[in-house]
Amino acid sequence: MTSKTTDNLEIIKKHHYVWAHYLRQWANGDDIWYISSKGGNIRRDSIYGRSQDLHFYQVTPLDEHDIQFIERLPTSDSPIVKKFHTSQLDYFKKISMLIKTPEILKGVAKEEDLEELKKISEWASNNSLEKTYTAIELLARPVMDELWKGNASCLDIRSNMVAFYNYLAHQLARTRKMRDRSFELMKKSIKITSYG
Repeated sequence: MTSKTTDNLEIIKKHHYVWAHYLRQWANGDDIWYISSKGGNIRRDSIYGRSQDLHFYQVTPLDEHDIQFIERLPTSDSPIVKKFHTSQLDYFKKISMLIKTPEILKGVAKEEDLEELKKISEWASNNSLEKTYTAIELLARPVMDELWKGNASCLDIRSNMVAFYNYLAHQLARTRKMRDRSFELMKKSIKITSYG
């Protein structure tokens, strides 16, 4: 490997759980006023600085237990939904392999190759879910722009409706509170399954 392999890999560390384009609708320029949840004070911040955390979407490799859990998740009877569910799981299995590769090849690969693989691993860990949400946002953007103009008829087009509902569903599920609550419930589920 040469250093050119990873020179252009940008590792995204600031992950937004509320899209800046969404926040822009309430902004003055790039600034937004809000009431802080801690203390109830009125504050101002950039739309790019709000609703984001470092490494919020950083993923760790899936293990066999994770895969089994995800495979058991309810899906609809729709072949399209099942196909999508399977494709997403396959994607994150590949991401998991990218993340694990430096550890797997430790002691086998040359040190300079291992350093390149570590950069690829870090990129996969930090960017894969963030890029997934970016794609969902980009598909929803033209629909949301029309809705903000007051044109609800754009939802009469099935692909627009699907893109918008997909964005809404992901937006509701990707907040810090929802993430933390989901992890709590999964831990309880694992305890019940293990000891129940």
